[in-house]
Amino acid sequence: MSDAEPDAVLVCLRVSEDSIGSVVAGSVQRECFSCGCRVWLSRSGQALESSGKHAVVKFRCLECVASAVEEDPEILKNATVVPGAVQEIGEHMRGNSGLR
Repeated sequence: MSDAEPDAVLVCLRVSEDSIGSVVAGSVQRECFSCGCRVWLSRSGQALESSGKHAVVKFRCLECVASAVEEDPEILKNATVVPGAVQEIGEHMRGNSGLR
């Protein structure tokens, strides 16, 4: 029996020319499990992915999550912030992201 928690779904920004200025340093690309578009996965998301804490980690673009919430607002009832994400965003907003 595994000690892993249920699946995790990480909400990610779609990869586009418009998203480049919003991407935190160290982000990598993954695929949205709903629509297949490319999304950005931050360092904190990568840490969660490799932690083994969840049996499965899925990535979903913001647009797919917004559509899903319109159909069923209950899907957000267990939503939480990935550990380290707030700090990454703060660094990025202070100009310390390393992306230029």
